[in-house]
Amino acid sequence: MNVVNNMNRYKNKFFSIMGDSISTLEGCIPDGYNVYYSLDNFLQTGVITDKATWWGQVINFFCGKILVNNSWSGSRVTKLLSSSSEFPSGCSRERTCNLHAEDRYPDVIMIYLGTNDYGYGVPIYSKNKSGNEKEYFYPAYLKMIRSIKNNYPLAEIWCFTIGRTFIKNHP
Repeated sequence: MNVVNNMNRYKNKFFSIMGDSISTLEGCIPDGYNVYYSLDNFLQTGVITDKATWWGQVINFFCGKILVNNSWSGSRVTKLLSSSSEFPSGCSRERTCNLHAEDRYPDVIMIYLGTNDYGYGVPIYSKNKSGNEKEYFYPAYLKMIRSIKNNYPLAEIWCFTIGRTFIKNHP
């Protein structure tokens, strides 16, 4: 009974996504953003429609609606050291301020970021406290969450962690 009541709580609610490649899908992210699930990868992965994505399955389970998918393939929570701009990092203002559509704000914001930080060996924090906060995972993640919460104070924020993955036909 509690599961059903909890599911009904999200029925017709608006969900926004902040993610990296695993959250992209051609036609579902802003124009010009890097995409992973495009025509080239459809057949390899089996991810062809939003119903096959992790976020599509979550939103469908809760009978919700997608509002904005602000995902960039290859992005990290932290700033890329080679970039002069914070964008497309998750802690950038451009990403944390663009989870709404016109005057519609999300009820739930799902964050699935950190895989690329992990993959590139980004340090969790600076031991000597002298580093740039955007170059270390913990302070950059905290900055991202605080910015999202400041911009969308009524939204629930759900943080996802790296899940078990596979490529179709190669578990």
